[in-house]
Amino acid sequence: MSVSFGGTKAALLSTLGDHLRRLPSLLTALPASHLPLLGEWAKLVWSERQSPDRLDALRRAQRRAEADIRAALERLADEFDVLSHDVDDAMSHVSDSIQDLTWGVERELIHEVDHPVQYEEHT
Repeated sequence: MSVSFGGTKAALLSTLGDHLRRLPSLLTALPASHLPLLGEWAKLVWSERQSPDRLDALRRAQRRAEADIRAALERLADEFDVLSHDVDDAMSHVSDSIQDLTWGVERELIHEVDHPVQYEEHT
């Protein structure tokens, strides 16, 4: 059985709703020994869906942080007549610092996207 996330949002929600309505009867029909397997499958599907979204969110947050810091530095530069190339130089350090700060999280998310099954087997 494969799970597809394509299609329109309304169709996806309708299909998801249909599956969720059938879930209680399915769970009562399964032996208790199978429930951990079902949980692992659900975690895998959720992780596959979440990793690209979380990676995109991280990259948006990085850009937003850089923009916020640049705005603050430009205000400071305007107030004290600091040259714009000095702001650019400072921003190169800020960009490096943001990358250093989020490097581990970004690598983990990239790995989850590239190798979802391998990642789940090792956690």
